[in-house]
Amino acid sequence: MKPNSEDIRIVEALIFSSEKPLSVEEINSLVGDILSCPAEIAMEALSHRLENTDSALSLRRIAGGFRLMTREDLFLILRKLKLRENQTKLSQAALEVLSIISYRQPVTRPDIQAVRGVNSDGVLRGLMEKKLVTIVGRSKKAGRALLYGTTSEFLEYFGLNSIEDLPSLKEIQKIAERDGEISIEEDFNEAQ
Repeated sequence: MKPNSEDIRIVEALIFSSEKPLSVEEINSLVGDILSCPAEIAMEALSHRLENTDSALSLRRIAGGFRLMTREDLFLILRKLKLRENQTKLSQAALEVLSIISYRQPVTRPDIQAVRGVNSDGVLRGLMEKKLVTIVGRSKKAGRALLYGTTSEFLEYFGLNSIEDLPSLKEIQKIAERDGEISIEEDFNEAQ
């Protein structure tokens, strides 16, 4: 079944207007009764249309759903705009804590502090306020410490579809070595 142009426009409008990535199921539940084909077919047609034109947009799978995003080749131009905007940036400490949580989740606060070597309570609280980190349970060890993990907002913030899309520690090590940084793998393993 081939979608008509109105199907494609409807799907495009929904994805564009949504604050969060939309799944195929969500699109079908919203407008499946007015589309002439399943939402997945309309989305494939939209993706094909965007790829085969000189559109600045592409349809990408992010955090379990779909989102219209600018093409990667426009990064440097868009970076100028982002630098000009007063967007909340993450501190070095926040990035460190996020790295520990994302690669070791679920992880306890004492585990985070053991890796960083400093108290991270304020940073962890800030990441929770930004909804990048959440409590995912309790440890089974004595004391039953809270366990922390990343959220779908974390995936969206970093443009990832799932946590498996994070670069491996070996990939990060290669980049660090190329840029003359310290050995990330050694530092990470020493704290374990």
